[in-house]
Amino acid sequence: MPDSLANRTLLKIRYYRAGARWYGFALGMLIDVVSKLGLRLEPYRVCLEGLGNTKAPTPPMGLDGSDMGFLGTIDMAEIARMPGRSLSEDDLRARVEAGMLCLGVKYRGSIVAFTWCNLHQCTFEKHPLFSLETHEASLFDAYTVESFRGRDLAPWMRYRCYEEMASLGRDRCYSVTVVFNAPAMRLKQKLGAQALELGVFVEILRRWRFHTRLKRYTSTSPVPVQGATPRLPPPQS
Repeated sequence: MPDSLANRTLLKIRYYRAGARWYGFALGMLIDVVSKLGLRLEPYRVCLEGLGNTKAPTPPMGLDGSDMGFLGTIDMAEIARMPGRSLSEDDLRARVEAGMLCLGVKYRGSIVAFTWCNLHQCTFEKHPLFSLETHEASLFDAYTVESFRGRDLAPWMRYRCYEEMASLGRDRCYSVTVVFNAPAMRLKQKLGAQALELGVFVEILRRWRFHTRLKRYTSTSPVPVQGATPRLPPPQS
């Protein structure tokens, strides 16, 4: 069963508060409260990541003997039981059956971290932003269990994900991060990710959804993937 709403809310507050400035955290929580009233506003950044942006991180300490590989439907029950997770086992199985890949780290037989890869669309949650080409991937829903945070496991797993995607011919990786998610933004900065655009996702009464681009960033470094310029199609309704 997915975790309780109250527990997920407390975990969300602790997670987003980590490393965030007080005004950013306050604004993020205000937006969260307004969303409960039927108007959801989520500012986000689309980033470009990949092997050419950064060097390999140091392997995390204290994880000797850990295994990494793509998880299957049989593993989804364990992920669904993790604290702070809102998706059911059926939801997670549906991702795998739709062709999405879940790269996971196991330590002593238990999953301690994972990240998802979509080879068809870059999305904000389930809302499509743009379609992907055959050399592209979208990375989303990265998660580390609380007892294993602070060991630099996340950047190491992310880099290994770049390697796995490159082995599949996917050398351009996109990701979408909520602006107020300070831990995720720090991870992207550590790995040299390039912010491509600032957008906002709008949801009204859980019925009408759209997104729009607010700003396109100008990169000061070369794009370390195929082509000279990141491909970003116009926003879709």
